Amino acid sequence: MAAFDAALDPAYEEWGTPATYTPPGDGAPAVPCVAMVDLRDDREPGFATAQRHIGPMARLRCAEIAAPVMDGVLAFAADVAPAAVAGKAYRIATKPESDRVGGEWSLKLKLLA
Repeated sequence: MAAFDAALDPAYEEWGTPATYTPPGDGAPAVPCVAMVDLRDDREPGFATAQRHIGPMARLRCAEIAAPVMDGVLAFAADVAPAAVAGKAYRIATKPESDRVGGEWSLKLKLLA
């Protein structure tokens, strides 16, 4: 797994955004991590959208966050790029999905008001 983790590092260094992940529940500590954020809607013209996620998504390295859960919070500091996520926090809207090799989590997000 270390080799796969090392293979992900350049992508996260280039396109990742510093964040914190906080599991749901009172008193849970925030864990620093790096997220790759995709702000595009997961909709495609001409296809049914009832089962598709509408909203931002993010990827986290399993090496940083071992087991994110639904209703956890991914938050970004005010001074990060891209500016579209700066100072915002997102709730994990569905059960996180791991890739086949256990290197990354895929998170579907909803902006917290």
